[in-house]
Amino acid sequence: MRRSGAVVASLVVFAIAEVVLRAVYWVRNASVDRVPVPYVFGQVYGPVPPWVDGLRLLEDDPVLLWRGRPHAHRRYVDVFGPVATEADRTRPLRQFLPIVPAALERNPVWEVHLDSRGFRTAEFAAEKRPGTMRIACLGDSWTFGGNVGQGDAYPQRLEARLRAGPDGERFEVLNLGVLGYSSYQGRVLLETQVRDWRPDVVTIGFAMNDASVAGYHDAEAAQAVRETPSWLSRVAALGEHVEGYRLLRYLAALVRFRAPSPGDHLWQVNDNPEEAPYLVPGAEGLVDYARLEGRSRVGVGEYEANVREMISLATATGARVVLLYNELAPQSPYRGVLRRVAGETGIPFVDTSELIATARRRMEGDLERRLDLVAPSGGDVAAASVRVVLRLVLGDRPGPAYVVGPDQQLGAYEPNAMPMHDDGTHGDQRAGDGVWSVEATFPRGARVFYMYTAGGRRGEWEGLDVPQIRAFRADGAPPVYRPIETFGTIYMQADGWHTDVAGNTLIADALAREVRALPPPLHSLSK
Repeated sequence: MRRSGAVVASLVVFAIAEVVLRAVYWVRNASVDRVPVPYVFGQVYGPVPPWVDGLRLLEDDPVLLWRGRPHAHRRYVDVFGPVATEADRTRPLRQFLPIVPAALERNPVWEVHLDSRGFRTAEFAAEKRPGTMRIACLGDSWTFGGNVGQGDAYPQRLEARLRAGPDGERFEVLNLGVLGYSSYQGRVLLETQVRDWRPDVVTIGFAMNDASVAGYHDAEAAQAVRETPSWLSRVAALGEHVEGYRLLRYLAALVRFRAPSPGDHLWQVNDNPEEAPYLVPGAEGLVDYARLEGRSRVGVGEYEANVREMISLATATGARVVLLYNELAPQSPYRGVLRRVAGETGIPFVDTSELIATARRRMEGDLERRLDLVAPSGGDVAAASVRVVLRLVLGDRPGPAYVVGPDQQLGAYEPNAMPMHDDGTHGDQRAGDGVWSVEATFPRGARVFYMYTAGGRRGEWEGLDVPQIRAFRADGAPPVYRPIETFGTIYMQADGWHTDVAGNTLIADALAREVRALPPPLHSLSK
């Protein structure tokens, strides 16, 4: 009798604790005004506290694996920028008090509003208005608008462009991009929902997540979700609904976790080429995609099948299709698939990687000309080694500047040890002009990975640049003057994976031209 009474009392105590914990989490999240987005190298965040669940933008979906949370509204602080130490990026993720640290107080903020269906778009009726051209933009976080404001994602910018014309009122653009989606989820979404909304144009923009090695294949994961779980897995899943258990598990994991340093990631990408897609996103010519085949979420062959099926599903309802390659990596085989499919079908193709790369080259050239530091040329292109000069401007930060990389000439992994120069030596073109330089010689064809630091102690990862490893392949006619880079900025990028507002505008402009150039029968508009 006493034992049963003790069990009952214990259950009551646990129930009260669970209610109190949930109430505390609710109060905490209700007071959050801005959510720091802790961009870190390789997306290694460590244990994620359970109280942030209430602020997530995504929720489980039995068909699509996940979807956006209906009516979610968030204001995100952009943490893709310089910090004193790596902890400044991750600390906001784990702190309980919902206060933006002073170091991030002035950082830009971007807002996200999701509609009743969980999409980052204005509310829309399933039945479109007569005389309206409905454009459905399918895609991943590029379409969603990663790290840009609500009105700055390219679907929203496309609608603004189209509506600025004399017949603007007849255009309606739906942003149906969802964070993390692959072509598999795009195909399922089009098949189960989007077709019923009778779009006149469907833009299809997937690639980045298809190539991701996430430890699962999308089709297999979806099949596993549809299968009836065993009683053991059901019991295990109950723990995910007990906040007390999740909190204890988080604290235990936090004790064991050791955050990798930026140097750890440099070592990974230098010694393990397969890590390059995660740590050097978009690095031209440095990723061996052949080694990723069979490990990615959606293989190249399956990706092509998904794209062709989406085209078939859309055109069967009378819609026109525009394909987009929304990625920074120009040499991805997924880009080649889209080019070939577009060529075979006559479907318009917008290569956003080329748009961004062209704009970046223009920015780099303009900066060289403005500083009167146009790189000289004329060396031996057949030389076995290449002398390279790295160049950097610090913006409004005081000097000095340092470079760090695996190579001995770049500090051999030791931060704030290899100084750059603004004194006319070590490859510096002009003393005192604010452009810091360092020269090094590499074997032709060598892959070179590096970072910048400024204002830190020698041997300590302090005075950090953006959380992205910079990279290039040693090639060309020596001496090779690398484009002048800017501390705290990756040109045309909002973060390590997505383009910025200017890039979204370029995509919207390209799409607007394609939409307006579609054959006349489309412009008769379906009733």
